[in-house]
Amino acid sequence: MQENYLNKLFSSKGRASRKEYIVGLLTWFIPFYHLNEVIDYFSKSSSLIMFFLMKAYFIVTFLYFVRYFFLTARRLHDLNINGWWQLISFAPISKMISVPISMLISVPLIFVIFLTFKKGTPDTNKYGEPPSC
Repeated sequence: MQENYLNKLFSSKGRASRKEYIVGLLTWFIPFYHLNEVIDYFSKSSSLIMFFLMKAYFIVTFLYFVRYFFLTARRLHDLNINGWWQLISFAPISKMISVPISMLISVPLIFVIFLTFKKGTPDTNKYGEPPSC
């Protein structure tokens, strides 16, 4: 599974199972958490250290979001949905409707929960064979 996971790291082709989606989210959450802890620890330190830590944080954040787009596209493919539909979770609904800020957080959260628990199509669909794991 690890070799398959690394080959699909930045690929939107094929399908991703619920397990692959959850593992993909968690394997990127852990480095984020630890990098935040390191930044908190060195926050009162010299500006040079903080400069490099913030650069590292920016790189990790950028890679996470790029990776998340590919993973989510494959997860949507498993549901027989076009991967571009993930952009709906980033729509600026606060400009369209008068909504409290807490609702902005819940839209992506509901989307992630949906992708986590919704079963994929059991048979071959237009995006390929069902995932093996």
